[in-house]
Amino acid sequence: MGIIGTIIVIIIAIAIFKALAETEKGGFVLILMPIILLVINFTIAWDNYWAGVPFPNPIDPGGFINEIIAGIIGGLLDSVIGTIFFRPLFSWVLGMCFYSLMWIGLHIYFSNSFLYDLDSDTRLGALVLWLVFFTAFYYFRLLDNFLIFGWFSMPLSAGDNIKWYYWISVVATLFLAFKERVR
Repeated sequence: MGIIGTIIVIIIAIAIFKALAETEKGGFVLILMPIILLVINFTIAWDNYWAGVPFPNPIDPGGFINEIIAGIIGGLLDSVIGTIFFRPLFSWVLGMCFYSLMWIGLHIYFSNSFLYDLDSDTRLGALVLWLVFFTAFYYFRLLDNFLIFGWFSMPLSAGDNIKWYYWISVVATLFLAFKERVR
């Protein structure tokens, strides 16, 4: 994209930020959503970059929460049966619950805050558009070259499990939205 395209994108971004700042819920979008994304990204990066942190990520396979749940319960089941199945399974499920619930919460927060007044079909369509935009921005990192979007994208070092957790969160969000629409 050339200079003119970049200037147009910057003008549009400034107009969007200004319009958001003037609304009642705009402060939440400008403050809360970036904080949530930074917390998720910090947790992902903690496993990969921060070898000097004096304690491990609690959800990481070496972390204390994972050791308590997966190590004790899964390890006991594995020792009784004589396999190495339940400990990795419990570890994966624990990670899925942790990461997926944060992304689901972010999407549901967006839907409840900004799409609540729409009828159910329009709300579901707008949520799908939000998920497409968010996936392009966050997962595929398509906006990393514009302004500060690269700070909030999924870290490049995210492992396969993290990517699975993300897609599970997208499917679960759509399931919850469709369930709400049917009700």
